[in-house]
Amino acid sequence: LYFLDRLHFDGIRYDAVSQMIRRDQTEIPNAIAFLRDLNHTIHTHYPGVLCIAEETEGYPNVNRVMNFDSKWNFGWSNDARKFLRTPYAERPGHWKQKILDVLNCARWSEDNMISTISHDDTDAHPLRGTNVLLHCASHAQNPMEKFADLRSFFAWQRCLPSRGYLLHM
Repeated sequence: LYFLDRLHFDGIRYDAVSQMIRRDQTEIPNAIAFLRDLNHTIHTHYPGVLCIAEETEGYPNVNRVMNFDSKWNFGWSNDARKFLRTPYAERPGHWKQKILDVLNCARWSEDNMISTISHDDTDAHPLRGTNVLLHCASHAQNPMEKFADLRSFFAWQRCLPSRGYLLHM
């Protein structure tokens, strides 16, 4: 609450919610209750502050069960990066699977999805390999084509049926 009160944060992304609420395929009721109560407290004392869950294992109704406002749409980020790696000539065969299916899933999900990319997508740390978005367009012949692919990526992101769009880092 310090960050909200003193630093005026307008949102909190909870990292690794899946690992907090489950161990060895078993739910941890105290962790679920803690997150539900924490989000309730935040919403009571700081209306309008967003609580976003980074939940990657498909916990059902994470927003409703634990009072989150949105769920991070990891499917979008991962599949869009894979699509960027696909050479232009092969893209029509992958469009439905890598883009449209993920968008449709986000649209009809019971959880409010927020479509974003994370630090894992943009970080240039040498130990993380080639997840950097610019490197995803590795088939492109020159930097101009790579940046054209990135413009398309951000246009796809903006057109998603999402509850929010976030660009950071």
